[in-house]
Amino acid sequence: MKPLLLALLLPAAALAQPAPESPWITGPGVNVKRPGGKIIVWALPEAQGRFKRKGLEAIVAAADRDLGSLGVGTRLVIYTGKRLTRDSADAQGKLVVLGSKKSVLALAPANGLVSKEDAAWLDRAWSPEGMNPELSDFDRDGRGRFTMVDVDACFAFSKEAQGALTPVEAAALFSVHGVGHQAGIGMGGPHPEEQNFMDDGSRLLSMLTGRLYLSDGVGVQLPKRPLPELFKASAFETGTAYRGHDGPKQKDQWLAAFAR
Repeated sequence: MKPLLLALLLPAAALAQPAPESPWITGPGVNVKRPGGKIIVWALPEAQGRFKRKGLEAIVAAADRDLGSLGVGTRLVIYTGKRLTRDSADAQGKLVVLGSKKSVLALAPANGLVSKEDAAWLDRAWSPEGMNPELSDFDRDGRGRFTMVDVDACFAFSKEAQGALTPVEAAALFSVHGVGHQAGIGMGGPHPEEQNFMDDGSRLLSMLTGRLYLSDGVGVQLPKRPLPELFKASAFETGTAYRGHDGPKQKDQWLAAFAR
């Protein structure tokens, strides 16, 4: 009887399938169904291929660490599905698309994430090389709607930084950096108080390595600083306030954009 019972049970066990993997990758305690308060990163197939699932999970962890250092409640989530609409992205919070320039330009307009005019501007203005992985819709009123990050450029930026950050940390850095532009914050300035994660790519590399890089055609060499220091809330607040009467306004605007 026992062999017969076992034979009868085996087909049912064989039919059991593992639960499908969620298209959402989140950190602890994050509810993707709750609207607002998140950075939503759509990882396109080439990003999934280069980072793999563990790498994407590490991007979430790195971004959450960076955002936590800034003292904001917003957290980053990654979407690995095949379609993301403008309405669903806006409901989540701020949008980042992580992929190659070619696929971004193909998929973002098709899904209504950017207009045809924006896509034409991206094609002209975005040169995702090692120092320029990111391009964002910048709006001083905090109504910017997208950030594009090139996955290959994240690896190139990490290589140029000579071990100061990993490709995972570069992807997190430029996702948070780009959302800062969406919230209305420009690049950092020449003073030490303004040198933080919102600086441009060549100045970020100089801060991370202590080496000389060209920024807008001018040689810039800044004191070497570890990546976590670029996300200190106190340094960011001092940097924005340093710009004068617009500084506190920018800081509050940026923080509010993440908190919504």
